[in-house]
Amino acid sequence: MSLYGSDQKSTFNPQGNLRAEQLIASAKAQASRQEQPEYPQIARGYGKRPWARSGNPSSLAEIDAEDAALNDWVRSNGYFIEAAEVDRVSLLADKIYGGQEHDVWAFLKGNIPIVIRRTRHGGYGLVGRTPVEYFDRWRLSNIVFPDTAVSFIGYTKDGRGNGVILTAQRYFEGHKRLEKEINKAMATLGFVRMAGGEPSYHKPK
Repeated sequence: MSLYGSDQKSTFNPQGNLRAEQLIASAKAQASRQEQPEYPQIARGYGKRPWARSGNPSSLAEIDAEDAALNDWVRSNGYFIEAAEVDRVSLLADKIYGGQEHDVWAFLKGNIPIVIRRTRHGGYGLVGRTPVEYFDRWRLSNIVFPDTAVSFIGYTKDGRGNGVILTAQRYFEGHKRLEKEINKAMATLGFVRMAGGEPSYHKPK
């Protein structure tokens, strides 16, 4: 099933003609779906083994190889978004947030409040990671946390030519949790906190 619906996708120009309003509408449609979202199927750069948080960062060659493959895939499948339309999406948001990995725009009107996220700093989430590693992280997160499932909605290029991934998920109002509360919640799911840096968790086999 297409992310945009079979009747919509056939009208898209692979080079990018999706308007900001259409992007927001498609993100809301994705957020309302119950099944596991689809994500781009591209090969790992240079046959890289599956991602592991404790593994060594990817090389620039691996990142570039996957970004090139992703660029080809989105243009062939109608998911390339012109940068100007992405900028317009930000202007239409009701609230603007930001994090270490993403710019975040909230759209709160209607029955399904959502956020659209844009990867920051020409990277794919964590420093030294590739597009496929980025997709793997949120695909696995979707399995553990289906209520906050993240959907792929598009891809563009920033001013320096770096790839930028756009994703969407439902908006939830909440408050900041203490780390001990997060550790406890993750422990109930069978996850153990890893040592060092930002809070990260793994599930022992």
